[in-house]
Amino acid sequence: MRPARSVLLAGFALLLFASLPASALRVVPSTTATFGWERARGPVAGYAVYVSRDGDTFPPVPEAVTGQDQTQAILDGLPGETILVRVAAYDRRGGLGPFSPISEPIVFSDGTELDLDLDDDGSPDLICTTVPR
Repeated sequence: MRPARSVLLAGFALLLFASLPASALRVVPSTTATFGWERARGPVAGYAVYVSRDGDTFPPVPEAVTGQDQTQAILDGLPGETILVRVAAYDRRGGLGPFSPISEPIVFSDGTELDLDLDDDGSPDLICTTVPR
């Protein structure tokens, strides 16, 4: 059993990018996160943002849809909820391009301490305390 690591995060607006590796973990000191991505090449009418919550599969319907000039979306979550995000550009006919890599896990917090059991062995691997500004 590994000892738990403690992390203190100050409250700030957090911008996450879809190209970050899936092995990282972000604890968002809020129930709202702004998720951003790089513009797609080619003719793009907009972007579809898909969210997996607490280990569920990605739904067939996007959680957010943006216009062609918007490369970020505001995502909401419950304290303690973990989400994964992927994005696909769509064309004027509604056809989707390839999906981005799946984001690193994003954990929402209400400004309290979270004990995260990352390997499901029953003991916390990471203890995060968020401090709102």
